[in-house]
Amino acid sequence: MNKILIIDDDRELCALIKRSVQAENIEADFCNTGKEGLQKLKEQEYQLVVLDVMMPGMDGFETLEEIRKENSLPILMFTSKNDSISKVRGLRAGADDYLTKPFDMDELIARIASLIRRYTRFNHQAGAVQGLRQVQAQLPDGGHFRRDPYAAHDRQRKVHPLRCVLGRVPVRRDRRH
Repeated sequence: MNKILIIDDDRELCALIKRSVQAENIEADFCNTGKEGLQKLKEQEYQLVVLDVMMPGMDGFETLEEIRKENSLPILMFTSKNDSISKVRGLRAGADDYLTKPFDMDELIARIASLIRRYTRFNHQAGAVQGLRQVQAQLPDGGHFRRDPYAAHDRQRKVHPLRCVLGRVPVRRDRRH
């Protein structure tokens, strides 16, 4: 089951979001400061963070920067600021999506589900590629196969007599002349 972390100083909003995502079979934890959120991220694994910009102490931008130092999970930021400067700052700092308050709960749930879907699909594919690389590294020559230029594909075409004389290809005679 997917699990998200909500970091917002508004306890009522956190509880509302938690109930809403649980109805969609997504587990949720919440905390009310950036420092608490960073600690929870170290203790547990989450598929998404919902992060408010305006918080006392460590604001959302500082929290975002700290998360990005160690983690690449998707982050959806939201704030009551409706200016494009805050949105651009958040997105450039590493947020994956941005939503302004007040927002429609259905839209928030849809954005959360979309970000989780992309994150888990990407990580699944990246894990498969990493697994193939590990298998390849265990193969002789690091998994790099050298093709014999005189192998089976030469048998299907006529071979130049000079190559036969040099000893690279056995002499074959075509009896259909």
